[in-house]
Amino acid sequence: MTKRVASRRGGPADPIDSRVGTRIRVRRQCLGWSQTKLAGQIRISFQQLQKYENGTNRVSAGRLARIADALDIDVGWFFRDDAVPPALEGNDAKSKELSRLTAIFMRLSKPARQKLRLIATALSGP
Repeated sequence: MTKRVASRRGGPADPIDSRVGTRIRVRRQCLGWSQTKLAGQIRISFQQLQKYENGTNRVSAGRLARIADALDIDVGWFFRDDAVPPALEGNDAKSKELSRLTAIFMRLSKPARQKLRLIATALSGP
């Protein structure tokens, strides 16, 4: 189920804006970066980055290019239907697994995601 966020004019957010925001978040998290770190790299507030990631605000073309540069990724990656984090490209089994896990993870509530991160950390060992 696609989460629809109200746009600035009060209507539902465009699904592409939501997808781009989600992909920004996924890539940032794959790099282990905080919102504050990425926001600092592209010279915006973390609150603004949060709005981009949530699909609340649209990302301009220029800003998306700066985000892509900071995340060391091609701008087109944000729009591809089969987009997986570049670190896993070329490894089909890991790519598909991560895509499925990411999709499931992003549908969870924030408290559930935090609990799942704690469990995964504990299971991964020292």
